[in-house]
Amino acid sequence: MFMDLKREFTQYFKKISHSSKVLVAVSTGVDSMTLLDLLLQLPTSVRPRIYVAYIDHQLRQESRQEREFIVEFCKQKGLPLFSAVWPLSEHPQNGVEEAARNFRYTFFQKILKQNAISELLTAHHADDQAETFLMKLIRGGELGQLCAIRQKRSFATNFWLIRPLLPFSKNLIREYAQKRQLSFFEDRTNQTNAFLRNRLRHQVVPLLKKENPRFLEHINAYTAQLAEVCIVAQHVIAKQVNQLKNVTGSYSLQGWKELTTAEQTMVLRQIISSHNYHASERQLEQAGALLLNDAKPQGWIQLQKALFLKKEYTTFTISPTQNVTVEASVFNSQLNLGEWTRLPHGAEIGLFESTAGIEAVSGEQRFYFSKRAFLPLTVRHRLPGDKLPTRVGKQKIKKIFIEKKIPLQERNKKWIVAASSGLPLWIVGVRQSDLSEQKVNDKMQYMVIFRNITEK
Repeated sequence: MFMDLKREFTQYFKKISHSSKVLVAVSTGVDSMTLLDLLLQLPTSVRPRIYVAYIDHQLRQESRQEREFIVEFCKQKGLPLFSAVWPLSEHPQNGVEEAARNFRYTFFQKILKQNAISELLTAHHADDQAETFLMKLIRGGELGQLCAIRQKRSFATNFWLIRPLLPFSKNLIREYAQKRQLSFFEDRTNQTNAFLRNRLRHQVVPLLKKENPRFLEHINAYTAQLAEVCIVAQHVIAKQVNQLKNVTGSYSLQGWKELTTAEQTMVLRQIISSHNYHASERQLEQAGALLLNDAKPQGWIQLQKALFLKKEYTTFTISPTQNVTVEASVFNSQLNLGEWTRLPHGAEIGLFESTAGIEAVSGEQRFYFSKRAFLPLTVRHRLPGDKLPTRVGKQKIKKIFIEKKIPLQERNKKWIVAASSGLPLWIVGVRQSDLSEQKVNDKMQYMVIFRNITEK
């Protein structure tokens, strides 16, 4: 197996690397030290000029010893070393892993640029690929995320990020390191099951390998096939988006309707993601329903606080909040738990748990309920046939407006909070349904808060 890894690595490296100089990201762990050794073992005709990058994140007590080790290693091997220390003052209270990654890759990019190196090599292997694939599968998201770790991808526009160990298992890498008597450091945090990746590594992946010894090989094959499919799909969808796009930046509604259902969804996802936002499946369904609804020639769907999909007769666009000028009668927005939603004409509405501790503001109104089945709520204006549950049965909202002597021109401006089924729960400022509750301190409840911003 020792000679197999060396031989197979050489063949694989010839296929994916085409540069005379490479920068190797080294952590001093067994994976990156094995990668360095394999690169140094390459035949002279294949071996590139090797540069080493090391980051001391100052997250573990051993980091100083590791830094001294890599300095001495590179000195003995005659390898140029570029190192950096992540200042403790830059460590955030939350999101340390992401912040550390950003620091690393910013540093790598600087070194690549300064030394005219086009390829960055990292020591990700087949077990990393399987763990990442399973994590993405568990957490959910877009299909493209299941491609997990790419063997080679563009990095910071001008560079390549390459994983030469991706086809090889952790066991094979460890066996090679032992046979070569390589020195390396173990990260003790990899042993705890406090993190999802470690639980998958210690508890799940071994069982899958036992079921099929070729499990890692199959994961690599699936992710490679998925990557190919995603690249082709992205190319096709990009062409369709360009064909739909008008010179004004809007998109042809009729052209979109002529696409297949799958193409419609993928085109919408691509258009929305071009605005740096990844729409949920429910938002894509709502957007598609609006665009296909011929009874509503105008309307909008709120994607996030400052992003709307806007439909106007024969076209649709993605617009920031301040650029949307839609009549209030076609407004329809989902209320997300823990968030405020800005409404036209100087109002906002929010959905929160009753224990959120939000201080009351003069003039605001609140609606309490405990049935989770009502979620997700939407805020909109009245629709034909709307009825409000009351003590004497469901009553037409039109009749309620008449009884309350609300002028006709004001009726279409009244806000209605509706359950996921579409059932109205609250006519804001007019009447709450019989499904509303009194606030109870020791009961799990939700509350909808409506405020006129001018009164805050």
